[in-house]
Amino acid sequence: MSTPPYVKEFDLGDIRVGTVVMDRSDFDKLVDDIRSSMADIPPEAFEAITKAGHIPLITRGTKTERFFQRYGIKCDKMGVMVRGHGRQVLMAAILGLEADAD
Repeated sequence: MSTPPYVKEFDLGDIRVGTVVMDRSDFDKLVDDIRSSMADIPPEAFEAITKAGHIPLITRGTKTERFFQRYGIKCDKMGVMVRGHGRQVLMAAILGLEADAD
């Protein structure tokens, strides 16, 4: 049995971002749903998203509006991650920042 998604909106400076944390099975269903509505994105991108366990940023638009409505997100940007992947996502971001600094 899956746990309901955790949804929260945060202010990051001048940007408001909705976050959704969900079980792996729900995340995989969401990725499949996004894949079916965005045929112009290469399959390799969806494989990478599924493997990483997070979607860093989705912007509200015609093709994505229903995902914002599904989770009750009122702002125009959202990120999604698999429950338990927070540390992994944070470490990837820190390593990316360190690489940019070099």
